[in-house]
Amino acid sequence: METSSTTHYILITNGESYTGHALTWYLANQLERQPGRLHKKNWKVRVLCESLKNMKKLEGMGIDIKEVDYSSQFALRDHMKNVKCALFVPNMSDHCVQYGINVLDAAAEEKLKCIQMISMCSSEQASYENTVLGQFRQLEDHLSKKFAYGRWFPLLYQLAFFWSGMIQDKGKLGLPLSDNTSFPAIDVLDLCDACATLLLSPRKQTESDNQDDEPDIPDQALKRIYHLSSSHNYTGKMMTESLNKGLENEEACVEYEKISNKDMRDYLQNLSTTSAIKDMVSSITENIPKIPYNMRSSSGTSNSDKEHDQPTSCGMDLPALLPNPGHYLNSYVIDLMMDLFENIENYPQEHPTHDLQGLIGRDPKRFSTFFADNRKHFTPSSKML
Repeated sequence: METSSTTHYILITNGESYTGHALTWYLANQLERQPGRLHKKNWKVRVLCESLKNMKKLEGMGIDIKEVDYSSQFALRDHMKNVKCALFVPNMSDHCVQYGINVLDAAAEEKLKCIQMISMCSSEQASYENTVLGQFRQLEDHLSKKFAYGRWFPLLYQLAFFWSGMIQDKGKLGLPLSDNTSFPAIDVLDLCDACATLLLSPRKQTESDNQDDEPDIPDQALKRIYHLSSSHNYTGKMMTESLNKGLENEEACVEYEKISNKDMRDYLQNLSTTSAIKDMVSSITENIPKIPYNMRSSSGTSNSDKEHDQPTSCGMDLPALLPNPGHYLNSYVIDLMMDLFENIENYPQEHPTHDLQGLIGRDPKRFSTFFADNRKHFTPSSKML
């Protein structure tokens, strides 16, 4: 039986992943900095992980961190007690499908009303057989049978940090994509903001949850499946043009180059084991800061589009949002990225949507702004002043 002092939880699965970590960090900060957005007391973030040792950087933030065996329905259901809404981030391992089905089945048994899946673009075209991306499609289908709700998200700008070494050492950005192949990409904070809106809006799942004083999703933005994109999609060349614009240095001209699938895979595999890269990221991420107050207005939107397009007060992405390749870039994630590139090449994402803008209430962050905010990581070393 629930009482006025019962703690209610926002559940996030797979906290070890980059997306799971970013969403956990962001929502925990939202509850601490802007508890009025929930209009309810005693709400906390609960995050599931397979090992507590992977969650050190989230300790001390008031987060309920639970080590769980995803193969155990009993354990999963136990951790879903008093959970009001959940973000389902699939497990980034060979157990992705089975663990994911277990999570969704447990959520259904516990009668969770609100659950969002963080999926991948192009998964609807992926083959069920022998593809990592196809596993996300299987989980989307299972989710639709259990809840009839699904979510979708594209490449994140922050993954560009994986290419910082190539850009700095060689002055080029290489992808296994043709010059005219377009794809969606968004900033991770925009993704977090959109997920928070979907979780906390009174119309997130049922009309009976409505409260007049809560932030709401506009009618035109209310739907079942969200295809998130920036104001326009990018090609590799456009991404490089945004990079050069962000650097604001005519001498530091980075060129785009289409590379082979083998070269791309070799680069990512080498990156995942390069100690120099891991040490560089670790030196930045030793201390996790709170979200600066000026990053968001009290309503959750920037004060103006002009302000939003300026670098943040810290001059770079917050350390908590930098993807450490030594931590996140395992063999499964590499396979997933290669599948994603192949599907994007075969099924280009030509037309952006307005789903993201409708959810966050402002223009999404531009790639050029992201590069400007983080220019020290993307300036070719031979051109640095």
